[in-house]
Amino acid sequence: MKPSVESRLSAVGCAALLIGGSGLMHMALSIPWKYTAGVVTLVVVWISVASVMASVRKRKEGQELHRIHGAAGLEPPEYETGSSYGFPTFKLTYANAAEMSRAKDRGCTAAFAQFIQGAYGDSGSKKNPFDVTLALTITHKEWRPEIVTPESNDPTLTTD
Repeated sequence: MKPSVESRLSAVGCAALLIGGSGLMHMALSIPWKYTAGVVTLVVVWISVASVMASVRKRKEGQELHRIHGAAGLEPPEYETGSSYGFPTFKLTYANAAEMSRAKDRGCTAAFAQFIQGAYGDSGSKKNPFDVTLALTITHKEWRPEIVTPESNDPTLTTD
């Protein structure tokens, strides 16, 4: 999959900031202190740009989630993002099992998964590419994990 223009611009911008930062760091160590202020400023700008880009991306994801569910006549679920091993993670939490089932039946979850795969498909390496099936968790608020105890009806469990 070809990386999006936004991803390529981000990569070029980060590379330029890294090269510029390295150059300024070299100058800061070999030339007077005023260049140290340049290095600090560059790092602050780099962090600010990354933060703005992350918030823009999350806003786009939220808008897409609302658009997909709105077109199907459903309320959008709660939406959380995170990361695991350097990859983004996503969690959709519906109000109840029936709402989650309706969203799956109407293709909302598959459409959102396809959107996420398209947005992050260029993440990772050739050996370990981004996989939306590992990154997206779909659940509902009524879900409770099943706890297996020896008192359950499972004949394979023993109390010995």
